[in-house]
Amino acid sequence: MPAATADAAPPRRPREIGATTRCQWIAVTMIILMITCGGIALLNCVLLAFEAYLDYSVKMAAIAATTITITTITTTATTITIAATTTAA
Repeated sequence: MPAATADAAPPRRPREIGATTRCQWIAVTMIILMITCGGIALLNCVLLAFEAYLDYSVKMAAIAATTITITTITTTATTITIAATTTAA
């Protein structure tokens, strides 16, 4: 009866990765990196647009507040003038 070690298969060496497979992995990694960078750039553009929108909204709110204040002052002054004119007559 043969020994158990004689029947055992010799140890296998790890399979080497070929140059093509290595280039494919590099290409896949670069594609993922480019997609990620594109996503970050797109997010940056969205954030800049949102910031511009908020800045515009704040400016519009300031203009609206100024307009309301001026209208209120003008209306009050006109009312006082009319009341004074009516009372004096």
